[in-house]
Amino acid sequence: MDWTVAEARKSFSELLRQAKTAPQLVFRRREHIAAIIDPDTFQEFLDWLQLRNSRSVEDAFSELRGIFEGDMGIPERSNRPNAFAEMLDELPD
Repeated sequence: MDWTVAEARKSFSELLRQAKTAPQLVFRRREHIAAIIDPDTFQEFLDWLQLRNSRSVEDAFSELRGIFEGDMGIPERSNRPNAFAEMLDELPD
């Protein structure tokens, strides 16, 4: 239901009662100035807002790329001795 500010003031308890079932919109001179909602809906909104504003994995990797731009000091790959593979080569077939 839509309310004017005057109606909302006059029937505030009714406004709150109706907000339990559906959002109640308050207008001043045809301008939407407020929405009264139930606490569960408001908590869902806060949870969504927190999730939306949290850092994504993409943001973290972007930051890492910026930190390690250029040479990261990692040596080139090379083969190392593998004792287990050498032992297997020595076993008879």
